[in-house]
Amino acid sequence: MYDADKAADILKLVSLSLVNNAGYINDKSGNPMLYKRELGAESVVYTINAREVTSDLVIFNLDRLIDNFMHTPQSKKVFFYFLFVGEKSNVDEFKHVLSGKFDECYEKGLLCEAIFVDSDNLSCSTISGRKPMDRKLRKALERCLDNLKNSSIDDTLKKQEKEYVQMQRELRPIAKVGFFNAAFVLILINIFVFLVDGYIYLSSGRMPLLALGIQDNELIRNGETWRLVTSMFLHADIAHLAGNMLSLFYFGNIIMPHLSTKKFLFLYFVSGLAGNVLSYFFTTYRSLGASGCIMGLGGFLIYAMFFSKKGYLFRRRGNYFIFAYMIAFNLLYGLFVEGIDNYGHFGGFLAGLVIAWFFSRSNKEKTSA
Repeated sequence: MYDADKAADILKLVSLSLVNNAGYINDKSGNPMLYKRELGAESVVYTINAREVTSDLVIFNLDRLIDNFMHTPQSKKVFFYFLFVGEKSNVDEFKHVLSGKFDECYEKGLLCEAIFVDSDNLSCSTISGRKPMDRKLRKALERCLDNLKNSSIDDTLKKQEKEYVQMQRELRPIAKVGFFNAAFVLILINIFVFLVDGYIYLSSGRMPLLALGIQDNELIRNGETWRLVTSMFLHADIAHLAGNMLSLFYFGNIIMPHLSTKKFLFLYFVSGLAGNVLSYFFTTYRSLGASGCIMGLGGFLIYAMFFSKKGYLFRRRGNYFIFAYMIAFNLLYGLFVEGIDNYGHFGGFLAGLVIAWFFSRSNKEKTSA
């Protein structure tokens, strides 16, 4: 006897699992579809209760999807996944029809797969098309069904719904960033120091702030350890200042909504200090600039995007890949160009990664407490 309610609950459960664990979002118009866009590729999951729809309706929706996405030039690749839930006998009628339709999709550059979730033995298999490129989708499906084998549908559904609510909380910024924020104050201080020293230089030919604050390893060894901090506020020229302050503005506005002011300043200064300390031990030349601090912010961003457990949530908040490329470019660029403090850059970047890991661990402990 076919249990329609069971299939509907499994379909809801599987959809929640894809949202919670594979980075998909629900269709805002209420259609039984899930979407994900990442690295220029568009993935669409069409969820289907195999007992309640006909093959004609599935083909109609497939034609509509094809028409919509053929007019979406920003998507380099489009993947369609048809996710059927039901008994084995319910799916047989779809196999032949979808096979021919999928061939048409391949000719247009669209990759399709029909996945069947057996509501009786709680397994999933490909019934038509190719295996999905999205490994997270397959992993989320298998994990969901494995959990369901060891627990009731109601308990598993409640667990997924709780995880969904928690995920929505994580998506919300923890801090409201006003105009007069920590990054803005740091930018003002750096500009002020540069202008004051520039004014003194124009009137007297001396730059006392630079002389007193630049990172000079010989002087640091003689006790002037403050230079490890003061050099963060000094810049060689207007281009050096502008590049660092623009980076601070952009990275700051991305990161600050998700950190308290204290944590943001901790990240900024500890990264800069780590870069300067590494530079102190491995270089002999003098250095200055906020680059170590900026690379620390970059390290935090890279960790949040690619190494945190919910990295896809962070990527969903905005198109930050251009900034990730900028960070990678700056790290590599310094290896081939003279006059760049690579140890300062890499030291700040690694410190940012470690601090991001530490913050994520502390947040996880608070959540589980």
